[in-house]
Amino acid sequence: MGRQRRSARGVQWLNHYSSAQSILVVGDGDFSFSLALAAVFGSGENLVATSLDSYDALTSKYGKAKSNVTQLERAHQLLVRRFFRNASHLIRPDGEIHVSHKTGQPYDRWQIEELASEFSLVISEKVNFWKEDYPGYNQKRGDGEWCDEEFPLRNGYTFKFRVEHGEPEEPPSRKFTTSQRESLHRLQESLDDVTKLHQEKEQQLLLLQQQLISISESLRSCEHARITLESRLEEEQRRSRKFTMAQRETLHSLQESLDVVTKLHEEKKQQLLLFRQELISTSKSLCSSEHVRNTLQSRLEEEQRCSRKFKFLFGSMIILFLKFCI
Repeated sequence: MGRQRRSARGVQWLNHYSSAQSILVVGDGDFSFSLALAAVFGSGENLVATSLDSYDALTSKYGKAKSNVTQLERAHQLLVRRFFRNASHLIRPDGEIHVSHKTGQPYDRWQIEELASEFSLVISEKVNFWKEDYPGYNQKRGDGEWCDEEFPLRNGYTFKFRVEHGEPEEPPSRKFTTSQRESLHRLQESLDDVTKLHQEKEQQLLLLQQQLISISESLRSCEHARITLESRLEEEQRRSRKFTMAQRETLHSLQESLDVVTKLHEEKKQQLLLFRQELISTSKSLCSSEHVRNTLQSRLEEEQRCSRKFKFLFGSMIILFLKFCI
């Protein structure tokens, strides 16, 4: 949250929202969002928080709704209470304090009259506030980006308070002295400071509870994911063991087939070797036969030449013989 909170010239920021803005929160559920803004801003004076439910329905549906609404009311009341406290010291005995304020929800929850009574102020009159009674008056938002813009005036009243004049003066022993009144005011200021600090601590506690819920949900998600992954791992391990056994059986069968093929291959290699040897021997025999054939053919050709020569000589001798006989 430290990154989201910042302050500039007295303006408090929470992420997109600042105490200088006039903020209307519609349908805030249990009012925890509005309370988070008010806690950072230091008050809820620039907030109007609304809900779609009635107060009874709101408190019955949401466990923290009543506490959140109470803290928001305290934030508004703290601002008004400090005003009444300071104004009660300045007012004359016959003077009046006027507060113009809207009525209806959620403004009635400010409890203007009850807050005034804490400082011995009683309401003397409550009259309608009409803009037409004050020519030239223009209501302004007072702060923020639209500080010069008007806001609707509906159900407005002016509350007139005066100092309460009680019964005849009490005996001196029962009257508050000036120092006692000052002590009482200091105690009231301390109480206001403690109340504000308490609200801040409650808001911090709320944020811590929300973070705890978020962390718990994340932890449950992680636990679920871990259990799921463990289940998948066990299933994969079982499948792996089964697959390994099948692989081993297949490997054994393949090894047996490989052995048979290897043995057959060796036999074929041996047969091929024998066949090559036989082929070499046959080739050698064939070469020898070819040599004999060539030799014989040469001798035959020689004999044929000799035979032709003999025939020629024999013929010549016959011719000569015949010539000789003639």
